[in-house]
Amino acid sequence: MSTATRTTRTFTARWLSSRGRSGRERTLRQMIADYRDAGAGSGRKIALVLLLAVNGLLEGLALAALIPALNAGFASSTDPGLFGRLLGAGAGANRDTVILRSIVLFAVLGVGSALATFLVGRLTIRIRYQIEADLRRKMTRALLDMPWLPFLEMRLGDITKTVLLDGSQAAIGVVSLLQAVGATVVTGVFLVVALAISVPMTLFTLAFGAVAVLAYKRASARASAHSAELSSVTDELSRETTEVFGGFKYVRATGLSEEAWSRTAALVEKFRDKSVRSMIPSTVVRFLYEGSGILFVGGFLAISLVAASAEIGTSLVFLAVFYRLAPRLTLVNDSLYLARILQPWYESWREVYRVASAVKDEPGGARRLPRFACMSARDVDFAYPTTGPILSGIDLELRKGTCTAIVGESGSGKTTLMDLLVGLLDPLNGEVTVDGVVFAEVDRAWWRSQLGLVMQESTMFSGTVGENVAIGDRQPDRDRILRCLRMAAAADFVLATPDGLDSHIGERGSKLSGGQRQRLALARALYRDPGLLCLDEATAALDADSEALIMQAVSEIKRDRAVLLVTHRAHTLSVADQIVVLEGGRIAELGSWEELTSAPTRFRRILESQSA
Repeated sequence: MSTATRTTRTFTARWLSSRGRSGRERTLRQMIADYRDAGAGSGRKIALVLLLAVNGLLEGLALAALIPALNAGFASSTDPGLFGRLLGAGAGANRDTVILRSIVLFAVLGVGSALATFLVGRLTIRIRYQIEADLRRKMTRALLDMPWLPFLEMRLGDITKTVLLDGSQAAIGVVSLLQAVGATVVTGVFLVVALAISVPMTLFTLAFGAVAVLAYKRASARASAHSAELSSVTDELSRETTEVFGGFKYVRATGLSEEAWSRTAALVEKFRDKSVRSMIPSTVVRFLYEGSGILFVGGFLAISLVAASAEIGTSLVFLAVFYRLAPRLTLVNDSLYLARILQPWYESWREVYRVASAVKDEPGGARRLPRFACMSARDVDFAYPTTGPILSGIDLELRKGTCTAIVGESGSGKTTLMDLLVGLLDPLNGEVTVDGVVFAEVDRAWWRSQLGLVMQESTMFSGTVGENVAIGDRQPDRDRILRCLRMAAAADFVLATPDGLDSHIGERGSKLSGGQRQRLALARALYRDPGLLCLDEATAALDADSEALIMQAVSEIKRDRAVLLVTHRAHTLSVADQIVVLEGGRIAELGSWEELTSAPTRFRRILESQSA
């Protein structure tokens, strides 16, 4: 876990160090490798390149097939040339027959080229969205498999951007590379056809293409720098949006809307500016390319028809080849350009994925116990990597049919102790056992199925009451849902609504009060029939009546399971069978309500202080 933590902290430095030329080249190679690993396998890659080559060959040959017809039509050819001889042109050949053969061959090859273009388009779309889906799946799986401690180093805005945006942009970048490779193959095919038509004309065309490549290199270098800044700004905008609207109630209630607006608007403007700057160079290259193309056509016609006295038909077909070749050269430039400016997005995805996949949650052992009955912590110590000791020498036992409450001042280690007991954290020293079995030998998946958890801010999902209570159950039992709602003292307010279990609770439970959300969360925990029910400050934000309802429910449901209650509100703990008082990371007192309130104990002082 410490390795993953250090990895997270060095993210920015490593990302910046990969921004140089060698970093960009390494990313291009890595993107190609990731395409192979992302699920769009080598078979599809080879098929795409072959289809592009066939497409270029068919289109080039279709244009070349017109040479005999045009030369025959203009009656300007004494030498039928390669394509004319293939179609039977020459001395004594019937002019109309040559023209008809030429046109039929052009049509057949043209239709074949169109079919290849159609297949290329379909395959490209499939490859792009397959890569995008696989990158998102890989990232989501890696994040879900992270241990709890390294995950705490992640930021929600970064996670959202990486899963939703970086994967999409990276997929476009990978496909752009494939398109550049394919367009290069097609360009090579067209050049072969062009050389077969006229070597001098082809050399003249290559000189023009070399100038275009130099212009692309200059433009892409500038755009890449702006795109790296764009990715960074997107990170900032994603975090700002998550923070503002995640805490919108506070923002609105405290009059910070204008402050949030000014900060977000500044980032939006910065995003717009970097987006424009990253794309402008491509329009400049396109203008220069197309403008110089017109000059090329004029110069080409002058040289071929006046100075070189070339055949009119041959010159016209060569111009057609050039105009079909020009979009391919443009596609090569544009695809490489796009892949280059999307490199920072891929770098962002790759770095977050590297951090997320650096350490996986331990699978644990293979032991599955008949039913949870007892959990023990023996001489347990714990410390976070960046802090001193949080817990020291913890000895504690939780038993089925009892409620154990942990109380203490803020920072005393209450929640950390709960995280250790439920398996989110591992002790530095000592051991935790379940029914006498060391926790490391227990099947983690089985253990988590034994847990029910209610937190201070319980997560509610957009949907109905029934869907929230039975979440994870693909065939929910409505009778069981109702029983759990009754045990959680939530049935009355649910059944009072017109739709009952089918009532929608709104985004994040916005249609419910705080007490109703917590009782619904308790019902959800009970639906799992947990062996250990954990309530982490579950009543901290509730009014006295809502808190009393939940505590009454706890007193009744603890008979069939162990209950672990973490709170700083001591007066609610009369329901507990044993109370643990934490102070400075150690158990200062341990006893029942009667034992700790009948003597001058720390717990009694806490209780009197809160009552006062």
